[in-house]
Amino acid sequence: MSFTANDWSQLYDTTKRQIIAQRRTAEKLPDRDVQALRKDIKTLESQLKVMSSNLMEYEMVTSEIARRQTLLENLNKQMLYVAAPATGGNNSSNVGSGVALNPMQTTDKGLIQRQKDVMKLQDDMLVDIGHGVDRLHNQAKDIGEETKSHIVLLDNLEANVDDATDALQAEAIHAQKVRQKAAGCWMYICVAIEFVIIVLLLIIAYA
Repeated sequence: MSFTANDWSQLYDTTKRQIIAQRRTAEKLPDRDVQALRKDIKTLESQLKVMSSNLMEYEMVTSEIARRQTLLENLNKQMLYVAAPATGGNNSSNVGSGVALNPMQTTDKGLIQRQKDVMKLQDDMLVDIGHGVDRLHNQAKDIGEETKSHIVLLDNLEANVDDATDALQAEAIHAQKVRQKAAGCWMYICVAIEFVIIVLLLIIAYA
């Protein structure tokens, strides 16, 4: 195992912090930094694929894999706001030269479009959160049903244990009675043998 689930979490946290810090500057990252971040995200995706194929080895469950997949999807969406836009002949000289733009220096149309993009990203994130809540709700229901079935099994097990205990106690009493009867039977046999011996002695004495 070349990495652990904790290694994945640490790499994700580092990448996320870098993206959030860049978004706060309201500037685009140069291509070199964008490529480095995308490489980290690709590494996270490949590692998550490996973990999903070896749940027992990485001590993971399906719900946790789905949660991390959602985190990666959101991370890719965040990258749209820090990556420099593609250059083109119709763009301004700043964009064409690869220089990052400040949103305050853009046109009103650009600001409106940016606001729409941010709102769409927020909507997508809310949808993802809603899906996560639904999954958690379904898992909670499944856990509740499984807990109820375990309670029933435990109740049945307790009843069976009580029945077995009663049966063992009854068998112990029966065995005690059998031993007592056996002891009384041997006593009668000994008395009979002694009586026979006395009779024989009397016969021999008077013969």
